[in-house]
Amino acid sequence: MQCTIKEELRQLMNRILCVLIGIMSVLFSGRAQGNFPISINIEPEEMRLSGVYSEYDNYSVERERDTILSDIIFVTDTVIDNTALLSDSAVINIYAETSWEKMRSRNLHWNLKTNLLYAATLTPNLGLEISWGTQLSLNITGSYNPWNRKGKKGDNDKIVHWMAQPELRYWFCEPTGGHFIGIHAVVTKYNIGGHKFFHIFDKGYRYEGWGVGGGFTYGYSWFLSKKWAIEGFLGIGVVQLGFDKSNNRIWCCTKSEHFTKTYFGLTKVGISLIYNIK
Repeated sequence: MQCTIKEELRQLMNRILCVLIGIMSVLFSGRAQGNFPISINIEPEEMRLSGVYSEYDNYSVERERDTILSDIIFVTDTVIDNTALLSDSAVINIYAETSWEKMRSRNLHWNLKTNLLYAATLTPNLGLEISWGTQLSLNITGSYNPWNRKGKKGDNDKIVHWMAQPELRYWFCEPTGGHFIGIHAVVTKYNIGGHKFFHIFDKGYRYEGWGVGGGFTYGYSWFLSKKWAIEGFLGIGVVQLGFDKSNNRIWCCTKSEHFTKTYFGLTKVGISLIYNIK
């Protein structure tokens, strides 16, 4: 009798256990998950990214996505066929870029320009500015004035020269837009006669030599359209000059004296017209 009662109790316990297992499986099955949306929040510094998965059925995972652009983290949602699975599931792949990959993904921007004030002296000039997705840009300008290079009897006035001015700029807003400051270098070779420049060159003499220096720049740029802009700038610095000085009234075969002088003052000034290549 006792064995029979124990056997019946054991069978009853097994049935209760089976019922509990069934209830548990129903509660945690994919059907029950439809009432419990899953939310994922990722909060790195100064950024919040969230994805919400809200609808489930027996076969697939339907998704809603809230996307925030970022160059730090990318989230990829994968729709999974759950026909052969015991429960619904979703996979999120998170990929973080390295600093080098971020640098490679930035596009270069190229601008061509010419200084209109400089061109007014009949000196052809051309500049190229390159930016790479930051507030920095590299500006390189070059000029060449060949007029009356050899001179002739009775007319030896000239401002023959070539000059290169590389410059690193920092933009307070974005390249080719708004205020900027820069540091520039100056390299030049010249043959100037019959013109007075500052307190260095006198109109009655001819000066042939070289110059090397550098300085600081401030400027402002305005957008005219998507492709065109205009900028004004002013630079102050120091240039070391070395030159041979001779009488400009005599065309050739004159005695010259060699001098070296240090110039401090304006090293660049202008209004440039800019064309945005890319």
